[in-house]
Amino acid sequence: MQDKQAIVLALTSMESGSYGSIKNMPNWRYNMLKKLSVEFSKKYVNTIFTKLPTYRNHHPILYNGILCTNQQNKGLVLDAFLHYCKYKPSKIISFDDDINALESIGKTCKKYAIPFILFHYQSNKLRGTWNSQKALKQFEYLINENRWIHDIDID
Repeated sequence: MQDKQAIVLALTSMESGSYGSIKNMPNWRYNMLKKLSVEFSKKYVNTIFTKLPTYRNHHPILYNGILCTNQQNKGLVLDAFLHYCKYKPSKIISFDDDINALESIGKTCKKYAIPFILFHYQSNKLRGTWNSQKALKQFEYLINENRWIHDIDID
């Protein structure tokens, strides 16, 4: 999409401060995705949305093309971004597993008369039991080797 001059941003519920041993979640996510050759548009300057509510003493932010809502309403953060940057895209396309997040994005799009397409996907169809250790090993392998390793092979 960026090759076609589209502005591509991420809109995530992710926190904008530290979390556990990760000192800066936006920076961590940016670097993780960059290792996978996923980068978002950097047309807009990194911004802290200080007029929005805080969560764990941090505000939502825009960091290298990633809008981190910091557990706030996605539509509210999108609204703040559009207003602050004086940006009216010709269309917004959004994917989310949370129908409420999509509805809030749609509401903001209607407010600005921006055409939109929203995709709801369901990620709750996991089989078997969740094994965090195994998942972290698989993820680490994906980051370092650029390929996913199956559950059977990770053992």
